[in-house]
Amino acid sequence: MEPLIQVVNQIQDVFGKCGVGSWSLDLPQITVVGAQSSGKSSVMESIVGLDFLPRGTGVVTRRPILMQLIQVPKGTKPYAEFLHLPGKLFEDFNEVMAEIERDTQRVAGGNKMVNPKSINLKIYSPNVLDLTLVDLPGLTKVPVGDQPDDIEKLIRAMVYSFVEKKNALILAVHAANTDLATCDALQIARRVDPTGARTIGVVTKLDLMDEGTNALDVLTNKTIPLRHGYVGVVNRSQANIKANQALEVSRKEEEEFFAKHEAYSHIARHHGSRVLAKKLSQLLLQHIRETLPDIRNQLTTKLSQVHAELLSLGGWDDAASVLNGASNASLLFADGYFGSSSNGLGAASNSIGGRKSLDMDDISNSLKMRTASQQQHQTTKLLQLIAQFSVQFASYIDGTGAGLSSNSQSHVGPALAGSGSGAGVGIGLIPSRASSTVSAQASAAPQFSELSKPSSSSSSSSSLQSSQTPTLPFGRIAGGTWGWGNRLVWNYTPSQDTQIEESFNILIQGGCRFFDTGDSYGTGTLDGRAETLLGEFRSRLDTQYKGEVLFGTKLASYPWRWTRKSLEIAARNSRDRMYPNGEQKMLDYAMMHWSPHNYLPWQEKYLLDAFAGLVQNGYAREIGLSNVGPKRLAKIHEYLAKEHGVRISVVQQQFSLLSRLPETSGLMELAKDLGIPVLGYSPLALGFLSGKFFGQETSKLSGPRGFVFRNLRKDPGVQELVELMKVVARSHGSHWTTSDVALAWVRAKGATPLVGVRNPTNARQFVSTLHENLYWDEVDALDAAASKCRAVMVQNIFQTE
Repeated sequence: MEPLIQVVNQIQDVFGKCGVGSWSLDLPQITVVGAQSSGKSSVMESIVGLDFLPRGTGVVTRRPILMQLIQVPKGTKPYAEFLHLPGKLFEDFNEVMAEIERDTQRVAGGNKMVNPKSINLKIYSPNVLDLTLVDLPGLTKVPVGDQPDDIEKLIRAMVYSFVEKKNALILAVHAANTDLATCDALQIARRVDPTGARTIGVVTKLDLMDEGTNALDVLTNKTIPLRHGYVGVVNRSQANIKANQALEVSRKEEEEFFAKHEAYSHIARHHGSRVLAKKLSQLLLQHIRETLPDIRNQLTTKLSQVHAELLSLGGWDDAASVLNGASNASLLFADGYFGSSSNGLGAASNSIGGRKSLDMDDISNSLKMRTASQQQHQTTKLLQLIAQFSVQFASYIDGTGAGLSSNSQSHVGPALAGSGSGAGVGIGLIPSRASSTVSAQASAAPQFSELSKPSSSSSSSSSLQSSQTPTLPFGRIAGGTWGWGNRLVWNYTPSQDTQIEESFNILIQGGCRFFDTGDSYGTGTLDGRAETLLGEFRSRLDTQYKGEVLFGTKLASYPWRWTRKSLEIAARNSRDRMYPNGEQKMLDYAMMHWSPHNYLPWQEKYLLDAFAGLVQNGYAREIGLSNVGPKRLAKIHEYLAKEHGVRISVVQQQFSLLSRLPETSGLMELAKDLGIPVLGYSPLALGFLSGKFFGQETSKLSGPRGFVFRNLRKDPGVQELVELMKVVARSHGSHWTTSDVALAWVRAKGATPLVGVRNPTNARQFVSTLHENLYWDEVDALDAAASKCRAVMVQNIFQTE
């Protein structure tokens, strides 16, 4: 088997065992996208050469199926293995089909519901090429069985969660007897891959086209060009499938079809299932090589995150020695296995018992947690798995001559590259304690120096790539609407609506898929103005966006709102403002704007009961919280789960370099443990961190913002922070501003920045750097500078502990 694909498959297995969420990894794989009944499953089976996928009418593929195809020596009987049934081998592929159906029913239920949890399947066969494929549920529009009315939106969201990852290749399946311009798979691919660099087109059902028509222009890449073009295939007919026609016979008939067809004979050698499998294997291998630096950075970051979490459970020395021991052993292993050292394998044998892969027992035996509860902590499991593969893979990449330096200097950002911050970093996988000291020193204003933008090689090896940012379920940016009706702070007038709508559209086109609002955003004659504008703007969106953009509204905890009926009325009013044409019957997210615990504690319980009722009675799909600290979050989470079986799907709090309460209070850590995504609102500190008000411009501001900004400017610590932000922005290039630094910092902390959008210029700036990130040492330096600020943002008056 091709070693590169093998290593990626191993890492895929590790993260499959760990589950999804913040431990998921953006690995190179081929995602298969197509409309229901486009022939997608038949294409997969034709590539594999075996019948193993469930068949039937309606939605058959109801969970993603991650398939690792592994070529074995000729003469070996094909067999399969599921990740959820380790050690059990399937030689009967009818049993493979049955197990897919059983596990799908176990997780997704028995009546056509879909579920995003993947089924991981390995197929070993002498007749396959090494490939990693993900078969996704077919795109559909009409619900069946227990499927909700918005099944189209659910499946599209699931598909987008796979194809939007920059390391995913997209296999867009299109039936030739339908119009290419209306192909759902291509529309989705073009949304996330506008240049076509990651997309391969597959055209099925060429034998079912009307007489006298053909798809030659499509197959020759003339209609809608893709960088990798299109491959035509002819799948088995339903009659042949019912007759159990062997796939090998089908492949021969397919080859004859292309060879004898009047329109296709001259291009026959470029089409067919065998050609497709070979092309996909070559593209995947090439793609893995191109993404090696990014994969290494992801793994390095994951290991650092696990390492930091382990430190909170034990001691620095224990954690560092365990991880460094594992790192050194795997370095020796990689040197020997891949031939970069003449004596490496022998040394590795002494270190790891002579095995050609690290055994997890070697690491787990070294892990001695201090209490029984700590031994059961998930970090132990993750550490065992991630340390094993991340350091091994990082070493492997070093052995490939990919131009990645293992010295410490390659792992620091350009703004601090000359500061000597690499001291003590070791092999570059585990940051040393010295780095925080260096970062603190670098934040002092007299030591600032403007450095040039790093070369592409250094950038690729040291930058925090987009996939390394902790998983953000709400995406890399969310849109805020506080200023869409607020006169006191934002001086809103209806004359601004045109610019606001333009900003709204720019964010969506740039990738934003969530907008936050509140029924209190706009009062008096502007009652519910922000929600009303969202509804108007949404009604004018292109159809392709309407099903993708989600709205969340915060329902104010007014004293008169404490019964279920009062909250249902509020939810209906918000729904009618945001979906005035009645196209949606429930809110995407309904959030408690604040907890009344600080001033009217008895009301909180009734409000929580009412919010749970919104979900139970079909007024909202999900509920969330705002302006709560870790103590209230823990109690509310426990109450809702115990009393109502309802989970909190999002929590938001003010979060910026000048408002670090979510981090310092423990909210981020708790939310991570509970699996609750965090939205950080006011990430630009009411606009102060945008850079527009660092100078005398603050004197022009009146009202609350002017007062706050003038106080911030008086603090020397804030001035030093601002200067550091300017240096960091310049080090990333002229297209970066301090706004981008502020937003990237929030993302690096694991929260989605919820940024207000009223100005098209600002919106374009936000999306222009959406997929760029800070270096870890820059984050450390910003942390150190922010900790010196005495003047910070005022918290919401309803904020709880």
